[in-house]
Amino acid sequence: MAGAMGKRLVEYRWLDWPFAALLTSGHVALAWSTGRFDVLRTTGFTNRLSLYTDMIAVTGLLFGFTATALASYLAFSGPRITQFRAYAGDQVHAQWMSALGGLAAALGILILCKVFDRDGTSAAGMRWIAEGTLFFASGRLIRLIWVFRQLIGIATKPVAERGKRSEPVALKDPPLVAQIQG
Repeated sequence: MAGAMGKRLVEYRWLDWPFAALLTSGHVALAWSTGRFDVLRTTGFTNRLSLYTDMIAVTGLLFGFTATALASYLAFSGPRITQFRAYAGDQVHAQWMSALGGLAAALGILILCKVFDRDGTSAAGMRWIAEGTLFFASGRLIRLIWVFRQLIGIATKPVAERGKRSEPVALKDPPLVAQIQG
C-alpha cells in the first residue's frame, strides 16, 4: 500500500511546497509555544552565519548529486532503458529538472538569507525562510532518490526477478509498464 502511494505521490512535485510549509510552521509553533528549539535565534551572529554557510554547502552537494544522477540516467543504455525512455522519458526528465531547479533555487534563497541576516537582530524571518528552504530541498531530494532507485531497478534487474505488479516511476498506463518490464 505504501509503495503504491509512493508511486503516485512522486508525480505531484507541487507537494514539496506544502510539505516544507507544514514542517516549518510546526517548528515555528513549537518554538513559540515552548521558547525552545530555535537554534538559529539563540546562537550568536557569527555561529548563525556559519550555519548558513553549512546549509549552503550541503545544498550545493545535493545539487551536485542531482546533476550526477541525471548524467548517470542519460548514460544508461540498453533495450529496456531505451524503451523506458520512449514511454516515460518526459515524466522522468520533468522530475529531474524539477529537482535541479528546486535545489538551485534553494541555493539562491539560502545565500540571500545569509546576506540579509544582520548582526544585532534575532535573525527575524531569515531563519524560518532558511529552514523552510532546507525542508523543500529535502523533499526534492527524497523524490529524486526514489525515482533514481526505480530507474536503477529497471536498468539492472533481470526480467525473471521482477514482480508482476511492480511498476516503475509512476507510469499511469499499465500496458506500457508490462511492455517495458517484459
